[in-house]
Amino acid sequence: MKITRKIKRKWRKLIRKYIKQPIKKAIGQYGKEHPHFRKVWKRILYTKRRIYYWWRSHGATPDEKTVVFNSFNGKTYGCSPKAVYEYMISHEEFSDWQFIWAFKNAKKHKFLEENPNTKVVKQTARVYERKLAQAKYWITNYRVPDYVWPKPEQVYVQCWHGTPLKRLGYDLETSENAIDSIADIRSKYDMDAKKFTYILSPSQFASEKFISAWNLKETGMEDKVMEVGYPRNDLLLNYHTEDIRKIKEYIGIPEDKKVILYAPT
Repeated sequence: MKITRKIKRKWRKLIRKYIKQPIKKAIGQYGKEHPHFRKVWKRILYTKRRIYYWWRSHGATPDEKTVVFNSFNGKTYGCSPKAVYEYMISHEEFSDWQFIWAFKNAKKHKFLEENPNTKVVKQTARVYERKLAQAKYWITNYRVPDYVWPKPEQVYVQCWHGTPLKRLGYDLETSENAIDSIADIRSKYDMDAKKFTYILSPSQFASEKFISAWNLKETGMEDKVMEVGYPRNDLLLNYHTEDIRKIKEYIGIPEDKKVILYAPT
C-alpha cells in the first residue's frame, strides 16, 4: 500500500513538473499578450474551481465551535490571526473549540498541534476548502480565493494587515499589474466586500480608506467595518514589565540599556 502511494505521488509530481506547469506557463504568457483570451480563460478557471468548491462543500454543516485561521495566504504563522488564535487557546470559554490552521508548508508548523484542539493542514484545494466549509468562522488577513464563498451562516472576519497608506481597490487610478486592469481589480474588491462579514480597522483613517477602497458606502455595507483595532497590536497597548524583560532576555539586550527600534517597511 505504501509503495503504491509513493508511486502515485511520484507520478503526480512528474505530471505537474513536465506537463501541467509548462502548459500553465504558456497559457499565462499568451494571456499577457492577448487580453481577450486572458479574460475568457480566467472565467473558465473560475467556473471550474467554483464547481469544485461547491462539490467539496456540499453537505458540510459549519460547526459552531470551529475556526479556520490563515495568515498571508498560508505563508506565515503571524499577524492578527495569530493574536486571535493565541487569545482563544488561552481562555477557558474556548476550551472545547476546534482550531484549524492552513499553511503552504504544513510540516513547518506542526508545533501548533501541541495544543490538542489544533489541527494543521496543508493548504491544498481539497483539504483546505473542505475545512473552510466545515467551520463557522474564518479568520484571515488576506483575500480568500475568488471562487470560495462563505455560506450565509458562516462568519468571515477580514483582519487585513496594515494601515492603507497606499491606494487600494477603488482608490487606484492606474494599474501597475500586467495581468489585472483597474476594472479587474475593482471587480475583485467588489467580490471581497460581498464575502466578508467584518473587516477590522485600527483607526478612523483606516476605516475611511477601507470604506473607499472596497466601495462600501455606495453599496450600503459601511457597517462591515469594525474600528476596534488590530488584535496583533493588543500586546503593544496592554504589555507588562515582565513582557519587556522576557523580550530583552530573548534577544540579548541588557536591561539597563536604552532601546531604539529602526523598522523600515
